[in-house]
Amino acid sequence: MPTLETHPLEASSKDPWNLNNLPIVSDSLLRFIKTDISGMTVPWTYVGMVFSTFCWHNEDHYTYSINYSKSVSLRIFTFLMIT
Repeated sequence: MPTLETHPLEASSKDPWNLNNLPIVSDSLLRFIKTDISGMTVPWTYVGMVFSTFCWHNEDHYTYSINYSKSVSLRIFTFLMIT
């Protein structure tokens, strides 16, 4: 996803749900970290499905984490076998 620093003219770079902007907003303490720390200043995306789990753990430097669950409509895939 684009960030305000890399693509300042794109609308998605200004979107409040763009997690790449968290370390650079003025109220964020993460703006003082000048290196890319995977999972802290660079967001991760995990893909799962219904009833999937993620193990309990402590976040880096005991910081908080953000979790977002999105439910989508059921998709039915049809496969055609041509012989």
